[in-house]
Amino acid sequence: MLLASLPPLDLRAWLEARLINGSLPRLTAHTLTRPTEFKKALAQARRDDFCLASQEHELGVHALAVALRDVQGRTVAALNVVSTAERLRASALEREWLPLLFDAAGHLRELL
Repeated sequence: MLLASLPPLDLRAWLEARLINGSLPRLTAHTLTRPTEFKKALAQARRDDFCLASQEHELGVHALAVALRDVQGRTVAALNVVSTAERLRASALEREWLPLLFDAAGHLRELL
């Protein structure tokens, strides 16, 4: 969610600093390595206001995140929950935890 909230020029600089032969480093077979795919996923996260990464960083691990915004609406952090694929499917993680994450983020906003 932090990358999804970056201004376009900052995101471009972040991507360019990490590209190897035109691709992002592959961490697992599920990692998005093409910059166009990665940017589409970030755009989707901005639209949905959350991001679900399913085994993209580590095999057998799902991560779900929402943005934490200050009272001015700026993203200053992210709140996430991580589960093993054995314990919860990605769809169940989203269904069961996303409402709780959004609720917690709403409560924390006034403190940021």
